[in-house]
This record gives sequence, structure tokens and C-alpha cells, in this order.
Amino acid sequence: MPRHGENIYKRKDGRWEGRYIFSYSDSGRAIYKSVYSKTYAETKHKLEIAKNNKSSINKSTQINTFSDLCYYWLEFNNSKNKQTTQDKYKFLIKKHIESELGKVNLNRISSSMINKFIDGKIKILSNSYVRTMAIIIKSALQLGIKEQFVFMPNLDIHLPKQTRHELKILSVTEQNILEKYILNNLDFTALGVYISLYAGLRIGEVCALRWSDIDFENHIININSTVIRIKGSNGKSYDDISSAKTNASIRDIPIFNKLYILLLKMKRLSNSPYVISAKAGFVNKRTYEYNYHKILKNAGINDINYHALRHTFATRCIECGMDVKSLSEILGHSNVSITLNTYVHSSMELKKIQIEKLNNLIA
Repeated sequence: MPRHGENIYKRKDGRWEGRYIFSYSDSGRAIYKSVYSKTYAETKHKLEIAKNNKSSINKSTQINTFSDLCYYWLEFNNSKNKQTTQDKYKFLIKKHIESELGKVNLNRISSSMINKFIDGKIKILSNSYVRTMAIIIKSALQLGIKEQFVFMPNLDIHLPKQTRHELKILSVTEQNILEKYILNNLDFTALGVYISLYAGLRIGEVCALRWSDIDFENHIININSTVIRIKGSNGKSYDDISSAKTNASIRDIPIFNKLYILLLKMKRLSNSPYVISAKAGFVNKRTYEYNYHKILKNAGINDINYHALRHTFATRCIECGMDVKSLSEILGHSNVSITLNTYVHSSMELKKIQIEKLNNLIA
């Protein structure tokens, strides 16, 4: 249990939060940062690590090169970001940024130098990949300016435009074929596919879903965790269960009646605490995705990304007349614009129906 003065408390969403003083403003006001976890013990452990990291950062006076600044920025955000995010940022810094900009002294760094670097990368790498690098660089420089490591009164970094790739979703015909195949070949892998298709879960959320997360009495699925890929201290990656992707991702989803019947049926057959697992532990994401593609092949459906099931669910909900606010909450989005701009795919058939409504109105 938490002790007085620890600054650890349980949030309304069920998670534990630990707060600590990271630094002080020029006026002497304390600037706090937080760490989060699903248990008190884990939060206390993360809080101790964060405090130690903070101490080592504050002691560091060797912030001379752009590489120094990038790693300082990485440590500064260590308690805020998920480990997978930190690993991704660290890889980009080491692989791309450090090799070309790392040795540049901070008193020589300029917006034009950064933009030239970004322009060169955009010729050989994807927009989204380079955009992430540009965001890291801009954020690191903003921190450097704030901490007075860098003097750049006119910071002007050009972020590559976000490119939107239309993800293929299942047509109504393909969805019916897949559903028929699942019902005729029902196992725990197929059950997970059906859950994503009719509840919009991400692959990590499906792999982490426990039977205890399903409220059979009230027909509700509670999403509170996900399986993520973590890089160990030995450099090798492995899957582990983490708290949900964001605060908005912690959500309750009403269970579609056909799905409810399948869940009841498979619950009776299960010997695992995990919904889509036939063993004591959870299913690895890569293993599950491999089995998912086998289902598509056996069902005679063209291969599509697992995430397309979530997109298919969102599109079908809109086609059935669901309001965007409800759909956004079911999908676990922080705002409805994400739902509309990313997850809702308008078919030509649906567009024709909407145009006919205009025609009927004029008539």
C-alpha cells in the first residue's frame, strides 16, 4: 500500500500514478512528471528509476553536440513514453540522426542544416518515417532552447507532409465469406478474428484479452491492456503485456449478439485465462498474425493486413448508421477526427446511396 509522502495514488481508470519533481521553473515553481502502471509495486519501481534518471540528467553538463542533446531529450521523456516508443526513437537517433548530425556542435546547428538533412532523407525513405525523425529533431531542439543549450531564435523545421494510404477493407461479400468460414471452423484463433471484426479490437488487444475482461452478465468487453514488442537488455525483442495504448484505449465495448454466443461457447472449452489462447500464457502477436493469414487463405480471401479488420468494423458501423461519437469511443480514439479521417472508408455503393438521398430531397 502507498505510504504518506510517496506521491503515488490510484487513478479513476484503475491505473496507478507516481509523481515526482523533475525540475524547477525560473520562478522556483516545481515542474512535475509522472509514471504510470497497473500495480502499486510496479509504479513505485518505475518512480525510483525515473528519479534516478532525473538525477543523472541533472548532473550532466556535457551537452555540447547534437547527439548529446538527442540522448538528453530521450532521457527527459523516458517516464512519459512507453518503452516501445523509446526503443523506436532510440533506433532512429542511432541509425539516422547520429551518423549525419550527431557530431555537429550545438553552437553551429541551424534550421537550414536540419531541413537539408530532412530533404535528403525524404528522397530515400517514406514520408511517415522521415516525419518521425523530424519530430524528434524539432522536439529535441525545443528542449535544448528551453534548457539554454541551444540558441535558435528562429527555429523553423519543415515536417514532411503526412501521407494517407487507403487501407483495403473487406467488402460485405468477403466479410460474409470469412464469417461463414469462422463459424464452420471455430477455434481460438478464429474467435479472435471474429472479435476484431465485430468489436474493432487491435491485434495486441486481442492477444492480451482475458476471460476476466468479459462481463457476460452485462454483455460488455473491457479493454485495459495490450501485447507490445519490447527490446530486452540483451538486444533481443520479445512480447509482453502492457497497459492499454492510451487513456482513451481503456474502454468498454458492448458485445454483438452473435459474438456473445461464440464467446459463451468457447469459454466452456477454454483452459486458459486468455481468450484466444489454448495454453496458460498469451499468444505472441507474430504467431497470431501468421495464423490469421492462414485463415484468410483457407477461406479463399485475398490477403489483407490484420488491422484491416478494425477498419472494416468501423466502416460497417457507419454504414449501419452509428453516430461517430459512439464509434470513436468504441474504437478507443481520443477524438472523432481520428475516427473519420483514418478508420472510416466510404465505399462507392455507400456514396451512391447518399447521392440518391439528395436526389429524393430535390424531387
